[in-house]
Amino acid sequence: MAEEVDGGANLRYCVVTAPQKEIDNSLEATVHYFYGDGQPVGLSLELQEIIKGVDEVKAAEKALLEGTEDRGTVENRFKLSVDLTREIFFIGDTHIYYYTDSCPSGSCTTTFIWGPDRFADPLSLGIEVRPGIPYDIDSFEWTYKFPDPEMDEESDDE
Repeated sequence: MAEEVDGGANLRYCVVTAPQKEIDNSLEATVHYFYGDGQPVGLSLELQEIIKGVDEVKAAEKALLEGTEDRGTVENRFKLSVDLTREIFFIGDTHIYYYTDSCPSGSCTTTFIWGPDRFADPLSLGIEVRPGIPYDIDSFEWTYKFPDPEMDEESDDE
């Protein structure tokens, strides 16, 4: 990606930044640990979809839709504990946070956030392996929109 920058005094230069590396599986995560110089990475869209589709997220979405789950707030997020060891070994045990920030006009939007995380233990033994360099994995978020169940309750009362 290139970005033109005005350097002042009629100087212009171009800053070229490489797109961030995306990790797609545990082998890539381990190779990056040993050869990635500690550079942060993102998760591929495929891995993001796996995380979005875990049972814990689906259960939270269902409970939000049915009105049986507290929605949380930006300041008071809820946390789902998820074990992804079988699906995405290098992520293993992780957390997904969520909150509902508004329900205008009878439609709610809940934001789910995964990460950030850190890859520091390729053998899952609780120790760093040298000469590898631990690195950060960037967070990502997505939204879930649903009709406000409290609006349904109000219409039932009328």
